[in-house]
Amino acid sequence: MVIQSHAVGQLAAQFHKWVVPGFQARFRPEYFDENLGWTEGRYLTFWNFMSYFFKNLNELGSIHENYKKHHGKKGQMKLQNAYRTIGELGLFVTTIIIRNLLISLFEDDDDDSEFQKRMENVLIYQADRLRKELVTFNPVPGMGGYQQMYQLFKSPIAASRTMGEMGQALEVTVGTGLSWAFMDAESFNDSKYIYKRGSRKGEMKLGKEWGDALPILYTINRYKGYETIQSFHIK
Repeated sequence: MVIQSHAVGQLAAQFHKWVVPGFQARFRPEYFDENLGWTEGRYLTFWNFMSYFFKNLNELGSIHENYKKHHGKKGQMKLQNAYRTIGELGLFVTTIIIRNLLISLFEDDDDDSEFQKRMENVLIYQADRLRKELVTFNPVPGMGGYQQMYQLFKSPIAASRTMGEMGQALEVTVGTGLSWAFMDAESFNDSKYIYKRGSRKGEMKLGKEWGDALPILYTINRYKGYETIQSFHIK
C-alpha cells in the first residue's frame, strides 16, 4: 500500500492486516461473507456452544451433531469455530505445562556453566513468550489477556520499540553529559543516571540504554540477560 512508504503508514498497515482481522475472527458478531458464507467470531461461537452443551446434557445422541442440526445450515461453521477455540485452548495449556516442566527440570542444576544456564533460560523464555502471545486475544481475568492486549497496542511493531529505545538513550545521554559537567563527583554518583543497586551498582546507565537501542548491542545485552531472565515482557 502507498501508506507503507512512511513509518506511521506501516504502523497503520499492521493493524489493518492482522490486528483487526485477528480481533474480528474471535469477537465479530455473526455476519454473511460473500466468499465464506455465514461466519462468526469463534469465541462467541464457543460460548454459545458451551451454553447449549450444559442446557442439553440429557439429550440422546452426539452433542456435537445435535448442536450442528440445531443451527441448520450455519451448524457446520459454528461447530468448526468451537473446534478451533478448543484447539487454541489446548495449545495455551500445553505452553503452561512445557514452561513449568522446563523450570522444574532446570531449577536444581546449580553446577551448570554460564552458557548452559543461559540456554536453559532461553527455552523457558520462549515458552513463556508463546503462552503470552496465545493469550493476547483472551481477556479472561487471571490469564493475562488484558495486559497483553495493552502491550500489543502500546508497541505493535518492532520499529516503535526501536524508536522508543533510541529516544530514551538520547535522553539519558544528554542528561548524563549535563549532570557530569555541572555536578561534583559525589552528587553525580547519587544522580538517577547511576545504578544504585544490583550487579551494576556504581555503573552509568548510559551503556545499558544504548545497548537496548542499537540492534547489535541489544543482541549482546539480551544474551547476557538470559543469565536471569525467564519471562517475556513488552516494554
